[in-house]
Amino acid sequence: MTTSQTWQERYLQFDAENRFLVIYTRNDANSKPLLVVYNLAAINAVHEVTNDPQTNTYEFYINVFGRKYSMRAASNVEMTTWVSVIRAACELTAYTNKK
Repeated sequence: MTTSQTWQERYLQFDAENRFLVIYTRNDANSKPLLVVYNLAAINAVHEVTNDPQTNTYEFYINVFGRKYSMRAASNVEMTTWVSVIRAACELTAYTNKK
């Protein structure tokens, strides 16, 4: 059985001072959060998965309490920035799995 992944557009807000990451369903300050990770220590992995300029696919994931959240960035620069910032805030060791 094959399952297909359907991407849903979400918006991330990272607050290093208060140490949380919020995922919103809309790019709107009044939008209710879909998921809030208050303690960045809950994030135990951040990995680059795909970096393919030919298909404009830049995917990474974060692992929170054993649940994997797949993310897709608009560019390699955006993906690298998100991965670096989250790793630094969580004090994670860099690991890259490029296909």
